[in-house]
Amino acid sequence: MNPITYKGKVYKTAFSLYRENKTEDSPTYVTFLSRLKQKRSVSEALSSNRKKIQSKHGTFIVEGVEYPSLPSIAKEYGMNSNTLYQRFSRGKLGDDLVPPKKRKYYVEPLKKNNYKYSVNGIRFTSKAEMCRHFDVVFVTFRKKLAAGYTLEEALGLVEVKNKPYTEARKATAKISDFDLTVDGKKYESVRELAEAYDVGAHNITNRLVYYGYTVEEAVKMKGVLKEVTLNNGKTYKSLADTARAHDRTPEDLLAGLNRGLTIEQFLGYEKYDTQHTIEYRNIKYPSLKALAKKFNLTASKLHGRMSSGMTLDAALNAPNTIIGKGRYNRTIIQRDFAEDAKAIIYFVQISLKNEIFYKIGITQQSVQARLKRYSYKLIFEKKNTLLNCYDWEQLILKDYHHRRVSNVKGDQLDGYTEILKLTEGEIREVTKILIESV
Repeated sequence: MNPITYKGKVYKTAFSLYRENKTEDSPTYVTFLSRLKQKRSVSEALSSNRKKIQSKHGTFIVEGVEYPSLPSIAKEYGMNSNTLYQRFSRGKLGDDLVPPKKRKYYVEPLKKNNYKYSVNGIRFTSKAEMCRHFDVVFVTFRKKLAAGYTLEEALGLVEVKNKPYTEARKATAKISDFDLTVDGKKYESVRELAEAYDVGAHNITNRLVYYGYTVEEAVKMKGVLKEVTLNNGKTYKSLADTARAHDRTPEDLLAGLNRGLTIEQFLGYEKYDTQHTIEYRNIKYPSLKALAKKFNLTASKLHGRMSSGMTLDAALNAPNTIIGKGRYNRTIIQRDFAEDAKAIIYFVQISLKNEIFYKIGITQQSVQARLKRYSYKLIFEKKNTLLNCYDWEQLILKDYHHRRVSNVKGDQLDGYTEILKLTEGEIREVTKILIESV
Protein backbone atom coordinates (compact mmCIF):
# COMPACT_ATOMS: atom_id res chain seq x y z
CA MET A 1 0.00 0.00 0.00
CA ASN A 2 1.30 3.48 -0.87
CA PRO A 3 2.18 5.99 1.89
CA ILE A 4 -0.85 7.82 3.30
CA THR A 5 -0.94 11.46 4.43
CA TYR A 6 -3.31 12.30 7.27
CA LYS A 7 -3.45 15.48 9.35
CA GLY A 8 -0.16 16.64 7.86
CA LYS A 9 1.74 13.45 8.70
CA VAL A 10 2.92 10.77 6.26
CA TYR A 11 2.35 7.14 7.28
CA LYS A 12 4.19 4.31 5.53
CA THR A 13 1.48 1.76 6.24
CA ALA A 14 -2.25 1.77 6.92
CA PHE A 15 -1.61 -0.11 10.13
CA SER A 16 0.70 2.59 11.59
CA LEU A 17 -1.93 5.23 10.71
CA TYR A 18 -4.72 3.16 12.32
CA ARG A 19 -2.72 2.41 15.46
CA GLU A 20 -1.85 6.05 16.08
CA ASN A 21 -5.27 7.60 15.34
CA LYS A 22 -7.82 5.01 16.45
CA THR A 23 -10.22 5.83 19.30
CA GLU A 24 -12.58 3.78 21.44
CA ASP A 25 -15.32 4.30 18.85
CA SER A 26 -13.15 3.39 15.84
CA PRO A 27 -14.03 0.24 13.89
CA THR A 28 -11.77 -2.80 13.76
CA TYR A 29 -8.64 -2.72 11.62
CA VAL A 30 -10.31 -5.08 9.14
CA THR A 31 -13.24 -2.66 8.70
CA PHE A 32 -10.83 0.30 8.45
CA LEU A 33 -8.93 -1.38 5.59
CA SER A 34 -12.16 -2.29 3.84
CA ARG A 35 -13.37 1.34 3.95
CA LEU A 36 -10.08 2.58 2.50
CA LYS A 37 -10.49 0.06 -0.34
CA GLN A 38 -13.93 1.59 -0.98
CA LYS A 39 -12.13 4.93 -1.60
CA ARG A 40 -13.49 6.50 1.57
CA SER A 41 -11.49 9.23 3.27
CA VAL A 42 -9.31 8.37 6.27
CA SER A 43 -11.67 10.27 8.58
CA GLU A 44 -14.67 8.30 7.33
CA ALA A 45 -12.74 5.03 7.63
CA LEU A 46 -11.87 5.84 11.24
CA SER A 47 -15.36 6.97 12.25
CA SER A 48 -17.66 4.65 14.16
CA ASN A 49 -20.98 4.63 12.26
CA ARG A 50 -21.57 1.12 13.48
CA LYS A 51 -24.90 -0.51 12.96
CA LYS A 52 -26.64 -1.46 16.14
CA ILE A 53 -26.44 -5.19 16.54
CA GLN A 54 -29.66 -6.83 17.60
CA SER A 55 -29.13 -9.80 19.92
CA LYS A 56 -30.19 -13.13 18.44
CA HIS A 57 -31.88 -13.80 21.76
CA GLY A 58 -34.12 -10.75 21.41
CA THR A 59 -34.37 -7.89 23.89
CA PHE A 60 -34.11 -8.15 27.68
CA ILE A 61 -36.04 -6.31 30.37
CA VAL A 62 -34.23 -5.66 33.66
CA GLU A 63 -35.85 -3.58 36.41
CA GLY A 64 -38.44 -2.32 33.91
CA VAL A 65 -35.90 -1.12 31.32
CA GLU A 66 -35.57 -2.80 27.90
CA TYR A 67 -32.04 -3.57 26.64
CA PRO A 68 -31.14 -4.74 23.10
CA SER A 69 -28.40 -7.17 24.17
CA LEU A 70 -26.57 -8.70 27.11
CA PRO A 71 -23.45 -6.48 26.66
CA SER A 72 -25.68 -3.40 26.95
CA ILE A 73 -26.92 -4.69 30.33
CA ALA A 74 -23.33 -5.39 31.40
CA LYS A 75 -22.31 -1.83 30.52
CA GLU A 76 -25.27 -0.29 32.37
CA TYR A 77 -24.60 -2.25 35.57
CA GLY A 78 -20.80 -2.17 35.43
CA MET A 79 -20.48 -5.95 34.97
CA ASN A 80 -18.32 -8.19 32.79
CA SER A 81 -20.12 -9.32 29.63
CA ASN A 82 -18.96 -12.90 30.15
CA THR A 83 -20.68 -12.92 33.54
CA LEU A 84 -24.00 -11.96 31.90
CA TYR A 85 -23.63 -14.67 29.24
CA GLN A 86 -22.89 -17.27 31.92
CA ARG A 87 -25.92 -16.27 33.98
CA PHE A 88 -28.08 -16.36 30.83
CA SER A 89 -26.76 -19.84 29.92
CA ARG A 90 -27.82 -21.04 33.39
CA GLY A 91 -31.40 -20.00 32.70
CA LYS A 92 -31.42 -16.55 34.36
CA LEU A 93 -33.87 -14.06 32.80
CA GLY A 94 -35.20 -10.60 33.56
CA ASP A 95 -34.03 -9.11 36.85
CA ASP A 96 -32.25 -12.38 37.69
CA LEU A 97 -29.66 -11.64 35.00
CA VAL A 98 -28.17 -9.10 37.43
CA PRO A 99 -27.11 -10.26 40.94
CA PRO A 100 -29.39 -8.72 43.59
CA LYS A 101 -26.72 -6.53 45.19
CA LYS A 102 -25.79 -4.98 41.81
CA ARG A 103 -29.36 -3.97 40.96
CA LYS A 104 -30.19 -0.27 41.13
CA TYR A 105 -33.22 -0.74 43.34
CA TYR A 106 -31.79 -3.45 45.59
CA VAL A 107 -32.87 -3.20 49.22
CA GLU A 108 -30.85 -5.25 51.67
CA PRO A 109 -33.15 -7.42 53.80
CA LEU A 110 -33.22 -6.84 57.52
CA LYS A 111 -30.97 -9.19 59.42
CA LYS A 112 -32.59 -11.39 62.00
CA ASN A 113 -30.69 -12.14 65.18
CA ASN A 114 -30.80 -15.90 65.63
CA TYR A 115 -29.72 -16.37 69.20
CA LYS A 116 -28.28 -19.84 69.81
CA TYR A 117 -27.00 -19.62 73.37
CA SER A 118 -28.18 -18.18 76.67
CA VAL A 119 -25.92 -17.73 79.72
CA ASN A 120 -27.02 -15.94 82.92
CA GLY A 121 -30.02 -14.52 81.07
CA ILE A 122 -27.89 -13.04 78.27
CA ARG A 123 -28.43 -14.31 74.73
CA PHE A 124 -25.64 -14.78 72.17
CA THR A 125 -25.53 -15.68 68.48
CA SER A 126 -22.19 -17.53 68.72
CA LYS A 127 -19.66 -18.94 71.16
CA ALA A 128 -17.10 -16.39 70.00
CA GLU A 129 -19.48 -13.54 70.94
CA MET A 130 -19.99 -15.20 74.31
CA CYS A 131 -16.24 -15.33 74.95
CA ARG A 132 -15.79 -11.66 74.01
CA HIS A 133 -18.53 -10.66 76.42
CA PHE A 134 -16.99 -12.56 79.37
CA ASP A 135 -13.38 -11.76 78.38
CA VAL A 136 -12.41 -15.42 77.92
CA VAL A 137 -9.82 -16.72 75.45
CA PHE A 138 -11.78 -18.60 72.78
CA VAL A 139 -9.20 -21.38 72.32
CA THR A 140 -9.17 -22.13 76.06
CA PHE A 141 -12.97 -22.06 76.09
CA ARG A 142 -13.18 -24.64 73.28
CA LYS A 143 -10.68 -26.94 74.97
CA LYS A 144 -12.65 -26.83 78.18
CA LEU A 145 -15.87 -27.74 76.36
CA ALA A 146 -14.04 -30.68 74.77
CA ALA A 147 -12.89 -31.74 78.23
CA GLY A 148 -16.49 -31.96 79.44
CA TYR A 149 -17.09 -28.54 81.00
CA THR A 150 -20.50 -26.89 80.82
CA LEU A 151 -20.82 -23.44 79.22
CA GLU A 152 -20.83 -21.76 82.63
CA GLU A 153 -17.78 -23.73 83.79
CA ALA A 154 -15.83 -23.06 80.58
CA LEU A 155 -16.57 -19.32 80.91
CA GLY A 156 -15.34 -19.28 84.51
CA LEU A 157 -18.76 -18.38 85.93
CA VAL A 158 -18.89 -21.54 88.06
CA GLU A 159 -15.97 -22.80 90.15
CA VAL A 160 -14.75 -26.24 89.06
CA LYS A 161 -13.16 -28.64 91.54
CA ASN A 162 -12.10 -32.26 90.99
CA LYS A 163 -13.59 -32.50 87.55
CA PRO A 164 -13.70 -36.17 86.42
CA TYR A 165 -10.51 -37.08 84.55
CA THR A 166 -10.69 -37.63 80.77
CA GLU A 167 -8.07 -37.71 78.02
CA ALA A 168 -9.43 -34.45 76.59
CA ARG A 169 -9.18 -32.82 80.03
CA LYS A 170 -5.37 -33.00 79.97
CA ALA A 171 -5.30 -30.12 77.46
CA THR A 172 -6.92 -27.67 79.91
CA ALA A 173 -6.34 -29.09 83.41
CA LYS A 174 -4.40 -27.03 85.96
CA ILE A 175 -3.69 -27.55 89.62
CA SER A 176 -6.14 -24.82 90.72
CA ASP A 177 -8.97 -27.04 89.42
CA PHE A 178 -8.44 -29.52 92.27
CA ASP A 179 -9.78 -29.44 95.83
CA LEU A 180 -6.65 -30.33 97.81
CA THR A 181 -8.45 -32.15 100.64
CA VAL A 182 -7.10 -35.42 102.09
CA ASP A 183 -8.69 -37.27 105.04
CA GLY A 184 -10.93 -34.30 105.75
CA LYS A 185 -8.11 -31.77 105.92
CA LYS A 186 -7.92 -28.99 103.31
CA TYR A 187 -4.51 -27.78 102.10
CA GLU A 188 -4.07 -24.31 100.65
CA SER A 189 -1.34 -25.20 98.15
CA VAL A 190 0.42 -28.13 96.52
CA ARG A 191 3.60 -27.26 98.39
CA GLU A 192 1.81 -27.49 101.75
CA LEU A 193 0.29 -30.83 100.73
CA ALA A 194 3.68 -32.11 99.50
CA GLU A 195 5.42 -31.23 102.76
CA ALA A 196 2.69 -32.92 104.80
CA TYR A 197 3.11 -36.24 102.96
CA ASP A 198 6.81 -35.94 102.04
CA VAL A 199 6.15 -36.11 98.30
CA GLY A 200 7.64 -33.84 95.63
CA ALA A 201 5.27 -31.02 94.63
CA HIS A 202 5.94 -31.66 90.94
CA ASN A 203 5.05 -35.36 91.39
CA ILE A 204 1.69 -34.44 92.89
CA THR A 205 1.00 -31.95 90.07
CA ASN A 206 1.88 -34.47 87.37
CA ARG A 207 -0.22 -37.23 88.96
CA LEU A 208 -3.26 -34.97 89.24
CA VAL A 209 -3.02 -33.08 85.95
CA TYR A 210 -1.49 -35.60 83.55
CA TYR A 211 -2.14 -39.08 84.93
CA GLY A 212 -5.66 -38.70 86.30
CA TYR A 213 -5.10 -39.77 89.90
CA THR A 214 -7.33 -38.49 92.72
CA VAL A 215 -5.79 -36.21 95.33
CA GLU A 216 -5.57 -39.05 97.91
CA GLU A 217 -3.99 -41.42 95.37
CA ALA A 218 -1.46 -38.76 94.37
CA VAL A 219 -0.06 -38.40 97.92
CA LYS A 220 -0.47 -41.97 99.20
CA MET A 221 0.89 -44.03 96.29
CA LYS A 222 4.46 -43.70 97.70
CA GLY A 223 6.21 -43.09 94.40
CA VAL A 224 4.51 -45.84 92.43
CA LEU A 225 3.93 -44.60 88.86
CA LYS A 226 1.62 -45.92 86.19
CA GLU A 227 3.27 -48.49 83.99
CA VAL A 228 3.18 -48.00 80.23
CA THR A 229 2.78 -51.03 77.94
CA LEU A 230 3.17 -50.48 74.22
CA ASN A 231 1.46 -52.48 71.49
CA ASN A 232 4.72 -54.29 70.80
CA GLY A 233 4.56 -55.81 74.30
CA LYS A 234 7.34 -53.74 75.87
CA THR A 235 6.58 -52.31 79.31
CA TYR A 236 8.11 -49.23 80.95
CA LYS A 237 7.82 -47.95 84.51
CA SER A 238 6.45 -44.55 83.48
CA LEU A 239 5.86 -42.17 80.60
CA ALA A 240 9.20 -40.54 81.36
CA ASP A 241 11.03 -43.88 81.10
CA THR A 242 9.16 -44.61 77.87
CA ALA A 243 10.28 -41.29 76.36
CA ARG A 244 13.93 -41.68 77.43
CA ALA A 245 14.08 -45.24 76.06
CA HIS A 246 13.25 -43.79 72.65
CA ASP A 247 15.68 -40.82 72.87
CA ARG A 248 12.84 -38.37 73.48
CA THR A 249 12.28 -36.07 76.41
CA PRO A 250 9.32 -36.59 78.79
CA GLU A 251 8.20 -33.03 78.06
CA ASP A 252 8.03 -33.70 74.30
CA LEU A 253 6.03 -36.88 74.92
CA LEU A 254 3.54 -35.05 77.12
CA ALA A 255 3.20 -32.29 74.52
CA GLY A 256 2.46 -34.92 71.87
CA LEU A 257 -0.20 -36.52 74.05
CA ASN A 258 -1.77 -33.11 74.62
CA ARG A 259 -2.02 -32.67 70.84
CA GLY A 260 -4.17 -35.80 70.72
CA LEU A 261 -1.54 -38.34 69.65
CA THR A 262 -1.28 -41.80 71.15
CA ILE A 263 2.04 -42.91 72.63
CA GLU A 264 2.63 -45.25 69.66
CA GLN A 265 1.95 -42.45 67.16
CA PHE A 266 4.31 -40.06 68.92
CA LEU A 267 7.10 -42.65 69.07
CA GLY A 268 6.67 -43.52 65.39
CA TYR A 269 5.21 -47.00 65.75
CA GLU A 270 1.93 -45.97 64.14
CA LYS A 271 1.31 -43.65 61.20
CA TYR A 272 -1.37 -40.99 61.56
CA ASP A 273 -3.05 -38.40 59.38
CA THR A 274 -2.32 -34.71 59.73
CA GLN A 275 -3.67 -31.65 57.94
CA HIS A 276 -0.84 -32.14 55.41
CA THR A 277 -1.56 -35.80 54.64
CA ILE A 278 -2.48 -36.39 51.00
CA GLU A 279 -3.77 -39.60 49.37
CA TYR A 280 -3.00 -40.61 45.79
CA ARG A 281 -4.01 -43.95 44.25
CA ASN A 282 -4.81 -45.44 47.67
CA ILE A 283 -1.37 -44.54 49.06
CA LYS A 284 -1.06 -41.88 51.77
CA TYR A 285 1.85 -39.43 51.75
CA PRO A 286 2.73 -37.26 54.78
CA SER A 287 2.78 -34.10 52.66
CA LEU A 288 2.52 -32.66 49.16
CA LYS A 289 6.32 -32.37 49.19
CA ALA A 290 6.69 -36.11 49.78
CA LEU A 291 4.27 -36.89 46.95
CA ALA A 292 6.07 -34.48 44.59
CA LYS A 293 9.44 -36.05 45.43
CA LYS A 294 8.05 -39.49 44.57
CA PHE A 295 7.38 -38.18 41.03
CA ASN A 296 10.68 -36.24 40.73
CA LEU A 297 8.94 -32.87 41.08
CA THR A 298 9.38 -29.98 43.49
CA ALA A 299 6.51 -29.16 45.81
CA SER A 300 6.27 -25.64 44.34
CA LYS A 301 5.96 -26.95 40.77
CA LEU A 302 3.26 -29.44 41.76
CA HIS A 303 1.37 -26.79 43.73
CA GLY A 304 1.65 -24.34 40.83
CA ARG A 305 0.22 -26.82 38.35
CA MET A 306 -2.73 -27.60 40.63
CA SER A 307 -3.35 -23.87 41.21
CA SER A 308 -3.57 -23.38 37.43
CA GLY A 309 -6.57 -25.76 37.36
CA MET A 310 -4.92 -29.11 36.66
CA THR A 311 -6.11 -32.19 38.52
CA LEU A 312 -3.67 -33.93 40.85
CA ASP A 313 -3.28 -36.81 38.41
CA ALA A 314 -2.64 -34.50 35.45
CA ALA A 315 -0.19 -32.35 37.45
CA LEU A 316 1.85 -35.40 38.48
CA ASN A 317 2.03 -36.87 35.00
CA ALA A 318 2.37 -33.72 32.89
CA PRO A 319 5.61 -33.01 30.94
CA ASN A 320 8.31 -31.26 32.94
CA THR A 321 8.01 -28.13 30.80
CA ILE A 322 4.66 -26.39 31.00
CA ILE A 323 4.64 -22.81 29.70
CA GLY A 324 1.97 -20.49 31.04
CA LYS A 325 -0.31 -18.12 29.18
CA GLY A 326 1.26 -15.16 27.41
CA ARG A 327 5.01 -15.31 26.85
CA TYR A 328 5.11 -11.66 25.80
CA ASN A 329 3.26 -8.49 26.64
CA ARG A 330 3.99 -4.85 25.85
CA THR A 331 5.46 -4.14 29.31
CA ILE A 332 7.86 -7.10 29.15
CA ILE A 333 8.95 -6.25 25.58
CA GLN A 334 9.64 -2.59 26.35
CA ARG A 335 11.37 -3.43 29.64
CA ASP A 336 13.44 -6.53 28.80
CA PHE A 337 14.18 -6.31 25.06
CA ALA A 338 16.16 -3.90 22.88
CA GLU A 339 14.07 -1.50 20.79
CA ASP A 340 15.27 -3.15 17.56
CA ALA A 341 14.90 -6.74 18.84
CA LYS A 342 13.71 -8.93 15.96
CA ALA A 343 10.97 -11.57 15.87
CA ILE A 344 8.86 -13.51 13.39
CA ILE A 345 5.08 -13.26 13.18
CA TYR A 346 3.58 -16.43 11.71
CA PHE A 347 0.21 -17.86 10.72
CA VAL A 348 -0.08 -21.66 10.49
CA GLN A 349 -2.58 -24.47 10.15
CA ILE A 350 -1.95 -26.90 13.01
CA SER A 351 -3.27 -30.37 13.86
CA LEU A 352 -4.12 -31.20 17.49
CA LYS A 353 -5.75 -34.51 18.41
CA ASN A 354 -6.72 -35.15 14.78
CA GLU A 355 -8.51 -31.80 14.51
CA ILE A 356 -7.47 -28.82 12.36
CA PHE A 357 -7.00 -25.39 13.97
CA TYR A 358 -5.19 -22.15 13.08
CA LYS A 359 -2.56 -20.36 15.16
CA ILE A 360 -1.27 -16.79 14.97
CA GLY A 361 1.90 -16.27 16.98
CA ILE A 362 5.31 -14.65 17.34
CA THR A 363 8.69 -16.21 17.99
CA GLN A 364 12.34 -15.20 18.16
CA GLN A 365 13.30 -18.67 16.91
CA SER A 366 12.48 -20.07 13.50
CA VAL A 367 8.90 -21.27 13.04
CA GLN A 368 10.28 -24.76 12.46
CA ALA A 369 12.09 -24.72 15.82
CA ARG A 370 9.07 -23.21 17.61
CA LEU A 371 6.61 -25.85 16.36
CA LYS A 372 8.94 -28.82 15.89
CA ARG A 373 6.81 -31.07 18.12
CA TYR A 374 3.62 -30.42 16.16
CA SER A 375 2.16 -31.21 12.74
CA TYR A 376 1.59 -27.88 10.97
CA LYS A 377 1.39 -26.14 7.58
CA LEU A 378 2.91 -22.66 7.22
CA ILE A 379 0.56 -20.07 5.67
CA PHE A 380 2.50 -16.83 6.35
CA GLU A 381 5.64 -15.64 8.11
CA LYS A 382 7.47 -12.30 8.20
CA LYS A 383 10.36 -10.88 10.21
CA ASN A 384 10.05 -7.46 11.88
CA THR A 385 10.68 -5.84 15.27
CA LEU A 386 9.38 -7.77 18.27
CA LEU A 387 7.10 -4.90 19.32
CA ASN A 388 5.52 -4.56 15.86
CA CYS A 389 4.99 -8.32 15.63
CA TYR A 390 3.31 -8.27 19.03
CA ASP A 391 0.99 -5.39 18.03
CA TRP A 392 -0.06 -7.12 14.80
CA GLU A 393 -0.66 -10.41 16.62
CA GLN A 394 -2.82 -8.75 19.31
CA LEU A 395 -4.78 -6.79 16.71
CA ILE A 396 -5.74 -9.96 14.81
CA LEU A 397 -6.51 -11.89 18.01
CA LYS A 398 -8.77 -9.05 19.14
CA ASP A 399 -10.64 -8.95 15.81
CA TYR A 400 -11.14 -12.73 15.89
CA HIS A 401 -11.55 -13.27 19.64
CA HIS A 402 -14.93 -14.88 18.97
CA ARG A 403 -13.07 -17.61 17.07
CA ARG A 404 -10.75 -18.57 19.90
CA VAL A 405 -10.81 -22.24 20.91
CA SER A 406 -11.41 -22.93 24.61
CA ASN A 407 -10.97 -26.69 24.72
CA VAL A 408 -7.23 -26.67 23.88
CA LYS A 409 -5.20 -26.53 27.09
CA GLY A 410 -1.58 -25.86 28.07
CA ASP A 411 -0.70 -29.55 28.32
CA GLN A 412 -1.45 -29.87 24.56
CA LEU A 413 0.26 -26.72 23.30
CA ASP A 414 1.95 -23.74 24.94
CA GLY A 415 0.59 -20.53 23.43
CA TYR A 416 -2.81 -22.18 23.44
CA THR A 417 -4.67 -18.85 23.82
CA GLU A 418 -3.67 -18.06 20.20
CA ILE A 419 -5.52 -21.03 18.71
CA LEU A 420 -8.41 -20.14 16.36
CA LYS A 421 -11.15 -22.06 14.53
CA LEU A 422 -11.56 -20.22 11.21
CA THR A 423 -13.66 -20.50 8.07
CA GLU A 424 -12.06 -20.43 4.60
CA GLY A 425 -13.12 -16.82 4.17
CA GLU A 426 -11.62 -15.81 7.53
CA ILE A 427 -8.34 -17.58 6.67
CA ARG A 428 -8.09 -15.45 3.51
CA GLU A 429 -8.93 -12.29 5.50
CA VAL A 430 -6.20 -12.91 8.12
CA THR A 431 -3.65 -13.73 5.41
CA LYS A 432 -4.57 -10.57 3.51
CA ILE A 433 -4.24 -8.41 6.64
CA LEU A 434 -0.80 -9.84 7.35
CA ILE A 435 0.41 -9.39 3.76
CA GLU A 436 -0.79 -5.77 3.52
CA SER A 437 0.16 -4.67 7.03
CA VAL A 438 3.40 -6.37 7.95
